[in-house]
Amino acid sequence: MVAASVYGVVQLLVLSSPTRSVRMSTALLAIAVGVYGAGVAAGLLELAYTRGVAEATGKSLAEVVKTASYAVDPVIEELMKLAPLLLVAGNVRIRRQWGLTDYVVLGAALGAGFGLLEALARYGLDADRALTVRPTGRMRMPRSRLMKTSRT
Repeated sequence: MVAASVYGVVQLLVLSSPTRSVRMSTALLAIAVGVYGAGVAAGLLELAYTRGVAEATGKSLAEVVKTASYAVDPVIEELMKLAPLLLVAGNVRIRRQWGLTDYVVLGAALGAGFGLLEALARYGLDADRALTVRPTGRMRMPRSRLMKTSRT
């Protein structure tokens, strides 16, 4: 998952190389900020929101989480992905030097890091069932325990 996230950002860096001024190290740092900054902040805000609403309204936590997952959580997640870019844009020296392409590259890197954290949280319990090698030498990718299938 990490390799796929980094590869996607590197592709964008190569494509935008004629017009960007941001370095590769800055884009890789933006991936880390997406994971450890934006992702963790969004998770904590979602946790605080669902617990607070459940306590204030008296509804069950499961019901509040179910409603918030499509009503409030996407807004929180997108705002948290945008927050680091807004902080950087507030710096006058950086704002004068960077162009639109730089913000697109860093936004993609932040989103890739955030997506990486979501994937790790979703499939983290399946680490013990990673790739298995069959006697024929082919690898088999197991289904996630979280995915409902008709074969289970």
